Amino acid sequence: MSKFYQLRFNLFAYVILFILLSYSFVFNIVPVFSWFELNINFIKIFFSFLANFVIVTFLPVDFKKPSSIFMHIQYLFPILPMLIMFGISDLSSSYMIMVLAGFYILLLTRNINLRPLHFQKISRELLIIFFFFMISIIILFEIIVNGKSLNFNFFDIYIVRLENELTSSGGIMGYLIALTSTVFIPFLLILSLHRKSIVMIMSSLVLAIFFFGITNYKSVLFYPFLVIAIYFFLSRTNPIRDLLISLLILTFFSIAVFPSLTEGELIGSDFLRVSVTALGVRRVFFEPSLINFFYYEFFKLNEFVYWSNSNLTFGLFDYPYSLDPAHQIGFYFYGTELQGANTGWLGSGYMNAGYLGVYLYAFLLGLIFSFIDSYKNLIDSKYLVAFTISPLFVLFLSSDFFSALLTHGIALSIILLFFISNQSSSSKYKFI
Repeated sequence: MSKFYQLRFNLFAYVILFILLSYSFVFNIVPVFSWFELNINFIKIFFSFLANFVIVTFLPVDFKKPSSIFMHIQYLFPILPMLIMFGISDLSSSYMIMVLAGFYILLLTRNINLRPLHFQKISRELLIIFFFFMISIIILFEIIVNGKSLNFNFFDIYIVRLENELTSSGGIMGYLIALTSTVFIPFLLILSLHRKSIVMIMSSLVLAIFFFGITNYKSVLFYPFLVIAIYFFLSRTNPIRDLLISLLILTFFSIAVFPSLTEGELIGSDFLRVSVTALGVRRVFFEPSLINFFYYEFFKLNEFVYWSNSNLTFGLFDYPYSLDPAHQIGFYFYGTELQGANTGWLGSGYMNAGYLGVYLYAFLLGLIFSFIDSYKNLIDSKYLVAFTISPLFVLFLSSDFFSALLTHGIALSIILLFFISNQSSSSKYKFI
């Protein structure tokens, strides 16, 4: 497929996706979820439509390096939905322009040429054994030492989470639990897929299910399937096209199964069909996007945090709020301290230092993309993306930059690349 044809297809796909998501937002999301607003501004809608068209022309048209797919995923989650809500809900023009400027900085920075680092290569088999036993030990520790029980009932997950907070592990074990879902399980799964070992693949998924049982975070189940989907998408000849087609099908399906709502209560199949849209289009596309705007609306009127809620400032700055940022925003916009509203780098960047924070994070994220790209001649790009997509997805949607870097595994994922590549072989791909 020529670049011109691919660009035409991408433009067409993104325009249709813009229209489908807009329809879903107006007719499926707003009528059911009261925190979304319908306040149409036709000038902003036209701007959003035009901006979507222009941005797509700057996005990569083929999968030549890992950051090509990262840029599409970053735009799809959450910038495209932000453009849609910007016009349909008449949200802030200043913040929307700031976000687009940050995305442009990211586009430019990812093209900086960096060199990969290499240490002593570790064999695949040793890595598989290490991850398998690490995950198993963490699960057993939580069950035996901390007394956590396994729960697989989705209706009880929020109760179990609250109970887990009372017996939560701190220190090193707390970090290991956070890293297990975004690094250990995805790495084990990808290495198992590479070996084409059904036994190891199933074992990885079983460990993920057990880990969900003790944590009850839906992301624990989401990331393995995200990794599998990315792995198979990138194994195809045109992964960007296939990604867009799949999202078009998903969005159309969520609209098609959505019931005709009345003012009566949702019961039975209606509840199930609303849940499909709620967990798909709303939760993945629109909820993180709206929370970005929430952070802007709150912190444009209140003090910036300047990283005072992290160890980066060594306690030199006093944190100005009684609640952590996520629960502060949850209390302000949802009316309850129990509601946490996590955000990605677009919201947390503004929270910390206004527009300078957004641009700083865009630049640093571009450097991370560039550094991952530097391994593309040593490790197959589909594996590079699969290895790093889970912690990056956390950064895109639900974590501050430095928290995602250290706690959620971006730094660890990159460090692991040091040990699975070297320059001693004459083949193109030295490890995978």
